[in-house]
Amino acid sequence: AFVSLVAASITLQAVARSRRARKATKHKRRRVSATRLAAWAKTRSELHKFTRVRDASVRIQTLVRRVLAVLFVEKLRRNAIERQKMENQLDELRRRLDEEKEQRERVERRLSSDTLTDESTRMLDYLRTEVVALTRTCDALRRENDILRTHHERGQQARAS
Repeated sequence: AFVSLVAASITLQAVARSRRARKATKHKRRRVSATRLAAWAKTRSELHKFTRVRDASVRIQTLVRRVLAVLFVEKLRRNAIERQKMENQLDELRRRLDEEKEQRERVERRLSSDTLTDESTRMLDYLRTEVVALTRTCDALRRENDILRTHHERGQQARAS
């Protein structure tokens, strides 16, 4: 009877310990489950927040890039318009240069004709005769100046004496 009592006591203790262990394990599993569930919920919440912030950041970046792209395209348009104006001015200047070259060539052809040579010869002859006449007049005026100077000196000497 003592042995059977000890055996029954050991069996009873084993059952009690087993029950306590199952309860503890069940409680531990629930706690771990709750912790895992809370961690999952927190992760899900943080992921949701992160997704919202990321999406907002992407939208802001998209808007900024769009504004920068619009400004860049506008600048390119202004540069293209300016370049077109400059090309038009360059074409106009080239056209004027060609017209002036043609006009100069016509004038040079006209100047190189024989009539110009004849006119030049007559002009040179006329100028030579004028130079000779002016030289004679200059010589006559020098002589007259010398005569007047000597008369003036004599008049001063006469007054001085």
